[in-house]
Amino acid sequence: LKTFTETNNKSDLEKLKTVVEKNTQTINESLKVSVPKSAVNIHMDFLNGMSRLTEMILEMYRSSDDPLSGLVAIGNYQKTFTELKSADERIGVYFNKKNIVYKSSEDGYVFANNIF
Repeated sequence: LKTFTETNNKSDLEKLKTVVEKNTQTINESLKVSVPKSAVNIHMDFLNGMSRLTEMILEMYRSSDDPLSGLVAIGNYQKTFTELKSADERIGVYFNKKNIVYKSSEDGYVFANNIF
C-alpha cells in the first residue's frame, strides 16, 4: 500500500489481493476443522480475527477507488492484528496443555507454532 501511495501504480495493490485470497483459503480450511468443545471459543476468535484482518486488507486493496476506506482499514489494522496474534498464542497454549504436537509437514503445524 505504501508503494502504491508513492507511485500510484495499481499493480502494487495486486500483492494485497493475493494476501486476501490466501487468507480466505485459510479461513475456509479452518471452518472445516472439527474442534473440541474446550477449544471452540479460541477457534472462533481466530476465525473472527482472520476475517476482520482479511476484510481490512481487502479495503486497503480497494483504496485506489476509495481512499477513505483504505485509511480506516489502516487505522484499525494494528488492533485487529494484535487480537489475532493473541488468539494464535492461545491456540499454542491450548495445544501445549493438551500435548498436541504436529510435525512441520502436517497441516496443524502452523497453528501449533504461532504463525503470527
